[in-house]
Amino acid sequence: MSWSINSTEIKHDPENIEATREAVFALVASGNEQAPDERDDQVTEAKHVIFDMIMSGGASKTASVFMVWASGHANKGHVHVEGYSNDHMSVNVSVNKYRE
Repeated sequence: MSWSINSTEIKHDPENIEATREAVFALVASGNEQAPDERDDQVTEAKHVIFDMIMSGGASKTASVFMVWASGHANKGHVHVEGYSNDHMSVNVSVNKYRE
């Protein structure tokens, strides 16, 4: 149900966007196995959001390293489960280093 992608550096070269994409989609989430399909849905979506955030800002042209993390909670069937929190996801992307 609950999962996280620990704080990870993603190296970024605006001349090699595919390498950035590969690094983002290689991120591995940790978490429990109570709702693995639903967790995997959210993790995949989080990776898309991380990549889109890296590419959408002005820093995509000036940053060489981003720090990313994500976490979430997914219930079985993506529906309310009594005693558990509702589905949610948080994603953070920040510049860790600018190109020189």
